[in-house]
Amino acid sequence: MNASTKETPSRPTHDFTLDNGLRVIVREDHRKAEFYSTLLYKVGSSYEHPDEQDISSIVMNALVDDYDHSLVEEVGGDYFNYAAQDSTCIELQMPRGQLETAFVLQSTVMKKEPSDEVFRRHWDDSILKSKEKSSFISATLFSPELEALIETGSSYYQSPEGMTASLERLNLEKIRHWQKTWYGPNNAVLVVAGDVEPDEVKRLAEHYFGDIAQSDVPDRPFILGPSEPGYRQITQHLDTKRPLMLIIFNVPSLVTTTEPHSLRALQVLSSAHLDPAFTGAHLSPPASNMPRFNRGDTRLSLAFHFEGDPGEAEAHFWALLEDVKRTPFSQAELVAAIENASNEQKNINDTLSEQSVIIGLLVANGLPWELIDLEIAQLESVTPDDIQKAAQTYLIRERATVGYIFPMEQ
Repeated sequence: MNASTKETPSRPTHDFTLDNGLRVIVREDHRKAEFYSTLLYKVGSSYEHPDEQDISSIVMNALVDDYDHSLVEEVGGDYFNYAAQDSTCIELQMPRGQLETAFVLQSTVMKKEPSDEVFRRHWDDSILKSKEKSSFISATLFSPELEALIETGSSYYQSPEGMTASLERLNLEKIRHWQKTWYGPNNAVLVVAGDVEPDEVKRLAEHYFGDIAQSDVPDRPFILGPSEPGYRQITQHLDTKRPLMLIIFNVPSLVTTTEPHSLRALQVLSSAHLDPAFTGAHLSPPASNMPRFNRGDTRLSLAFHFEGDPGEAEAHFWALLEDVKRTPFSQAELVAAIENASNEQKNINDTLSEQSVIIGLLVANGLPWELIDLEIAQLESVTPDDIQKAAQTYLIRERATVGYIFPMEQ
């Protein structure tokens, strides 16, 4: 196997916890005079009950409502925040000498008590967005109708109309309680990756975050939908220039699986162009996506452009998949697939932003941060038998949702 895929650089990583429960992880990477700081709260849409949907996004937007973007830009930095399935994040990319500035900004968010007016404004914005109809679709973004099929059997899924109704039933008391419950230091992790020293990070973290009181964090076990709800298919006309086929499999994540090696095999398989026929008349080479650290189960999504009859193109895909299940990869195919998956992940993990965010996501979902350094070796240990077993177990019609997406008629 190509030796270059084995040489993953080791980054000194330090892990400590403040007295108030804030976990701080420092990953030294001194190649550039900059750092990436991620303040990640262990809460997101997977923590929300049906009558609380989008409340994490409302709270996060209220907390960063008057965030000083100009200060970040003046020192040559960049700023991001978002609410996701299993976390809400405030991320800062800044030059080396601005560590204290980053901690001032991030700790201010943790200490903030937004006014009713601010909460109300972002609550109203959330209601308006829930009523918007999007026609855009991709390998990572699905229409509401396709999303409903993917979530078949899930007790937490709501249609856009149901989500709007739930949002309209919310009240300020519940929104404020959500903020006080989930956004304390003992439900957060601070990850700083880059040209920093652990002693300096610890000193500044204790100074700016150490006096913030803990919150009373409840236990919210996640609820999984059915693993094999049955084959689902939909035909739509949406915002795509060419006919697009989406095939989405419900699969476990690294958090929910008892066999993590099978997920590594799926990573290798999804990065492989398995047959020259992919570039033929039926299907283009696939774009794939598989989030790995979700608190609940996840999805392996494949997106193909196709020509001609969609039923024939889909049948071609299933025939190709049956070949994978029946015939083991050759050694040459395996080496090429692993090298592709490993190099792709090495490039991702080599950036400061991904080191900071991935470590935060691992910790937030109860996984050891060390997995970021073990991932390449785990990918390289995948065998043809592993790929066959993973395909036979997970890439089956009972787990599949298929979308035939055609351009909108002019």
